[in-house]
Amino acid sequence: YILYSPDIVPSDCHLFRALQYFSVCKKFDDIDTVRSKIEKYFNEKSKKFYSDEILI
Repeated sequence: YILYSPDIVPSDCHLFRALQYFSVCKKFDDIDTVRSKIEKYFNEKSKKFYSDEILI
């Protein structure tokens, strides 16, 4: 279970959950496509997405 992993902090769970919703039912042809889509996804997120949910 991800919340009990010593390598994952709660803020990571927020990012992974958001990314999971983004990637549902999507097919990617290759690793470069995956990288570019993920990069685009996070670049399009507002600063509020990060500041409200990620505790540093």
